[in-house]
Amino acid sequence: MFLYWLIYGIISGLILSIAIYMFVSPRPASLVDYPVSVPLRKAVGAIFIMVALEVVVSVGIMFFLDQFTAHSALWYMTDWGASCLQQLLAILFVPVVCYFLQAVLQGENRFSMYAIILTMLFPLFLLAWTIVFGMTHTELESAAFCRHVLYIVRVYWAIFTINLLYFYTKAVRRYQLHLHDAYSDISNRHVTWLYVLGVLNVIYIGWFIVVCVTNISFHTGAMVGQVLALGITIYTCYHVDRQQLITWEVPSEETCVDEDLPVLKELDAKMEEWLENKGYLSTDLTRDDLARALSTNRTYLNMYMTSKGVSFYKFINVHRIEYAISLLQDEEKQPLLSEVATACGYKSLEVFSRQFKLVTGTTPSSYRGGGVKTP
Repeated sequence: MFLYWLIYGIISGLILSIAIYMFVSPRPASLVDYPVSVPLRKAVGAIFIMVALEVVVSVGIMFFLDQFTAHSALWYMTDWGASCLQQLLAILFVPVVCYFLQAVLQGENRFSMYAIILTMLFPLFLLAWTIVFGMTHTELESAAFCRHVLYIVRVYWAIFTINLLYFYTKAVRRYQLHLHDAYSDISNRHVTWLYVLGVLNVIYIGWFIVVCVTNISFHTGAMVGQVLALGITIYTCYHVDRQQLITWEVPSEETCVDEDLPVLKELDAKMEEWLENKGYLSTDLTRDDLARALSTNRTYLNMYMTSKGVSFYKFINVHRIEYAISLLQDEEKQPLLSEVATACGYKSLEVFSRQFKLVTGTTPSSYRGGGVKTP
């Protein structure tokens, strides 16, 4: 049995090494100028440590249990100690996940450390109770009691995780709205991948609940759970490596002004001139860039967009796609789709095609019809 766990430990170590390599290797060329923030690096590093400890503890448990006669006093004592360690890791994993989410969402974190500490009080009490129980009862009673407490902790964290997911789902929505109000290109800035990460964590916690209510052996449950944890780690590293974090700015007194209709009319005239000059074709255009070009501020620009009933993101991309349509209709030049994408301010053909379909309901190649010159 230990041989299987040893092989599992080696494979897990290799997978974890791949995840670490993905995280520390140079970022994609398009993100070289946007390094991963220090808090996010610390959060991912903490996740690496937690997953590695889970693997080490599990392999260590099987090693020591293999050294003792099954169901002997030492066997039960080892099982009790291992369960206590797994309880502690389960407790510590929650603040690590919260810290990671706060590092990604930055300005959208509303979950205070005090709330996290209060959440941890109950499982910490259970852990302390388990330790005291183990010191005052027989090895068999302690091991059985500890196993039941560990199940309770898993269920408790399942309930907490669902509540946490609900809270951060709202935060992700606010974050996405902010992106649409401030950026024309959100391909490497969006955080919708956190939804998938949340689902994976629900599956991870749910698996341990299944183990609690079925006849699946504890060690089999632990092995499958850690495989899921490794998969979540790989998924996290992949997206963090491609994430372009944004800087949240607090509006200054200069930008906090009351609505003034004459100012909006003046802004409307400036916007018409800016559109005629095709300023929207600039790559990676932001709301602040447009505000500077129009000699205005973000508040007035937001008021203008609100009056038009669109976000900054939609406003810019609709005009870009309109220009792209005029290029696609040029039967004489017949530019490559990649050339059209670049001319319209998009960094890649993939992003351009996605935006084109969102606006027109069809792909660029389908719009142009037969005889399309593709890149």
